[in-house]
Amino acid sequence: MKDLWSDPWMNSASGPGDDRRLRLAAPVPPHGDDPEEVAEWLEALRDVRRRSPDQAAALVSALLTEVRDDGFGRGLLVSGYVNSIPASEEPTYPGDEALERRILDLNRWNASALVVRANAGGAGLGGHLSTYASTAVLYEVAFNHVLRGRESPSGGDHVYFQSAAAPGIYARAYLEGRLDIRQLEGYRREAGGAGIPSYIHPRLMPEFWEFPTASMGLGPVNAIGRARFNRYLEARRIVEPSDRRVWAFIGDGEMDEPEAIGGLTLAAREGLDNLVFVVNCNLQRLDGPVRGNGKIVPELEALFLGAGWRVVKVLWDRHWDDLLDGDADGALVDRLNTVLDGDLQRHTTEGAAYLRDELFAGIPRLEALAAADPGRPAFSAAASAPFSTSPSRLVLTNSAVGFIEARSAPETMPRVSGVSFRCSDNTSDSPNNCALLDATSRPSARARCAEPSRPSASTRMPKATPALATSAPMLP
Repeated sequence: MKDLWSDPWMNSASGPGDDRRLRLAAPVPPHGDDPEEVAEWLEALRDVRRRSPDQAAALVSALLTEVRDDGFGRGLLVSGYVNSIPASEEPTYPGDEALERRILDLNRWNASALVVRANAGGAGLGGHLSTYASTAVLYEVAFNHVLRGRESPSGGDHVYFQSAAAPGIYARAYLEGRLDIRQLEGYRREAGGAGIPSYIHPRLMPEFWEFPTASMGLGPVNAIGRARFNRYLEARRIVEPSDRRVWAFIGDGEMDEPEAIGGLTLAAREGLDNLVFVVNCNLQRLDGPVRGNGKIVPELEALFLGAGWRVVKVLWDRHWDDLLDGDADGALVDRLNTVLDGDLQRHTTEGAAYLRDELFAGIPRLEALAAADPGRPAFSAAASAPFSTSPSRLVLTNSAVGFIEARSAPETMPRVSGVSFRCSDNTSDSPNNCALLDATSRPSARARCAEPSRPSASTRMPKATPALATSAPMLP
């Protein structure tokens, strides 16, 4: 187990110009200025390890103590701001990407339209938009290829969905014919029995939700308890041992809740190899950035590694593969290691030209590199290793940049006026003026809804309520 420590500068109030904070927070370049010297040290360590693993462990421990005592290199053991699984090692994606992309577009659109329509009939009703918008790819990959239902030999996985993502799960259920228009029209209005709750709880929907995950932090701690209880049942021969997994989908802002981190060492201590946390790092919480002047991904990586978890990072989609493969001297990774989360958020809203200027301009090596189809790396993370041979697992995703398909909308309705959506038959560019779409919808002038477009200060949400489409099952 790697002995890591959290960087106290990550949470400081220092501004972007504080070079000391940046230097301590950023991982060290993998080969430094002298790759030959690094290679010699590595070979020496391998030689000691071959002769005596215990001596090698003692040597590494002494080195860590040396650098820890004088505060040198606090970011040494935090890996670079890149995917943990190289593109060359990714398994073949098993799905029909074109079909799954179509389903993804419908679900993401309907999730936004669901919240906007509800607020058109009642000001101040509220609802979350950006959580599902930024994590939709993860959920679709999970539903289509990873999560197992109760018909599986293991009895089905236990899944703790992020409560703020409920509109997206409802949208998918509508597409499948499991929820109808009447229920969607009652979003956040459960009185009378026809509506659906804003947050995930089985009390009002026992046939739909299995585990409550609100308020924030309850999902992670309950998932750890569930994983441990499942192992208890197996150990007492109450149930047959199986490869059933427990999944918890969590937001990066949610990880600041004491309940979210309170049981991390318990999971490692109990050897809960049946547990997976998926943290969606869209860098935004309800009341502002998660770490505007810091970097939440390396902070969480250090926290979980130090608690004994295995960490798999999914930060960049397929469009970045060629750039990262061509980054022979590590210049691009060095740059990504030091870009603040607040800057990454701005990059996602300003467009590609701004991104190139901010990341590459003024650095000759990067300018040369820049002169040289959205991916599915989430599947690689889920399929990367047998669960029986690894500790509890954390999958960190940076949906603000890595999954560039979704531009995060503000969380609450009072702020939704700054986001523009495109619908081909509507000049008002708003999901408020588009119907909820179903499986019969085709990419025609009537129903072809595209990605959220660049925010515009002049865009304002109209008050008109869209007509509703009739639900139809998505799959037989």
